[in-house]
Amino acid sequence: AAGIQAGDVLTHADGKALAGMQTIDVASLLRGRIGTTVEITVRKAADGGTGTVSVERVHLVPPTVIGKLENGIGVVRIRSFNRRTSADLEETVERLADEHDEALAGLVLDVRDNPGGLLDQAIQVADLFLTGGPVIATKGRHSAASSAFGADAFQIAPGVPIAILMNARSASASEMLAAALQDRGRAVVVGSTSHGKGSVQKVEIMPNGGELVVTWSRMLAPSGYIIDGLGILPNICTSKGGTDTDRSAALPSPNRLARQFQDWRRYDRVDLGLATTLRRTCPPSFEAPDSDLEIAATVLREPSAYAMALTPSRRAAGTARDAQGLRHRS
Repeated sequence: AAGIQAGDVLTHADGKALAGMQTIDVASLLRGRIGTTVEITVRKAADGGTGTVSVERVHLVPPTVIGKLENGIGVVRIRSFNRRTSADLEETVERLADEHDEALAGLVLDVRDNPGGLLDQAIQVADLFLTGGPVIATKGRHSAASSAFGADAFQIAPGVPIAILMNARSASASEMLAAALQDRGRAVVVGSTSHGKGSVQKVEIMPNGGELVVTWSRMLAPSGYIIDGLGILPNICTSKGGTDTDRSAALPSPNRLARQFQDWRRYDRVDLGLATTLRRTCPPSFEAPDSDLEIAATVLREPSAYAMALTPSRRAAGTARDAQGLRHRS
């Protein structure tokens, strides 16, 4: 808003030279109380000219959702989960649908390198694509730490096939989103096994102003398996090498895929040795190759390939319904 563009160089803040300073020290000069101003001297990339602008400090909620349309498929990058994520995602998907003359051919939710964030926002994001039924559950030693979350009747992009891109840096809330949509038969996950940070923390403010972070509970996927220490198994694993954008190379046999998911969903108690063994099924990878998006787009455009990849998820959806029924009866 102040006219500073990418490529411009900030040389001074309130008259203090920034050259040679650490990033954290520069940030401390730029930040301050809401409503105050900072004078920033800028050398413009366009013409090399120098000028000073006055910028008012405001509270910013960083955008976490970026979307674009690629050949009829909406590609949405979710960087993390803050208080605006679900609302921004809903607006982004609606905008992409409006930009396309016909119904979207598919939707890709890219949560690679997404470290997580607010659990309630991840639940709300999953809820956007589900109509009723379980989203996620938490379980802890204290009775107040155990709870179950369900979806309401409202849904965006009904009938649009969905793929989720994950890697080893996808953690916490992003894993919860993938588990919910995958187990409910709403999305195919493409990439590598995720980080495996399926725990929930509570933050308590101490009398001295410090923070005490308490691990409060573990997250359970709708089908009942423990996410913490294990992670999410992709429907289409791309971390073993040799996978290209041809669907025959990307998809394992349905029977093999079913066995892998059956073993994964039996993980209902903490066993780090077993978790390590299961994670070798699709080794965690920190890479985020463009080919993952290409594979996802190929599968979304081919109903038979999408249905084949989704088969274990649909079986889990039945398991999730049974588990929900047992909770209600108990």
